[in-house]
Amino acid sequence: MASKYERSSYALKESTNLKSEDNRGPAYEFAEDADFVYSDGKIVNIGIYDLNKLKKAGEPFFLAFGFMKPHLPFNTPTKYWNMYDENTIDLSESYLQPKSISSIAFHNSGELRVYYGIPKKGDLSKEIAIKIIHGCYACVSYLDAQIGCVR
Repeated sequence: MASKYERSSYALKESTNLKSEDNRGPAYEFAEDADFVYSDGKIVNIGIYDLNKLKKAGEPFFLAFGFMKPHLPFNTPTKYWNMYDENTIDLSESYLQPKSISSIAFHNSGELRVYYGIPKKGDLSKEIAIKIIHGCYACVSYLDAQIGCVR
């Protein structure tokens, strides 16, 4: 293992090459790759190694895992992305800001808006909104699988 934890959020070279003005890549990615390619898979592998090492020491211990998902960017192996069908993802009525509500009361999605391909202002297209929700769902399933690896 060359590096315990590499900070790149992306597995695909094309995603790494895409950058917003804020130097962020795409808001979501799915790669046909193993779980450990992404950060949470790396965290689990390191954690399981540490857990086994601590267990062999035969003394009481506390070990905590800090996961990155389901936060942006919503990147997962393809198998978790494929668990969800975008045709079944419905947007809520409050997806777009109602004209009767002050803009102050409506969330501006500042964190999301720094990612490549996301408009800085205004409404998100229905396609982008569904992709973001899809990515979030996939990340929850990915994280659930990673937690299940820890025994």
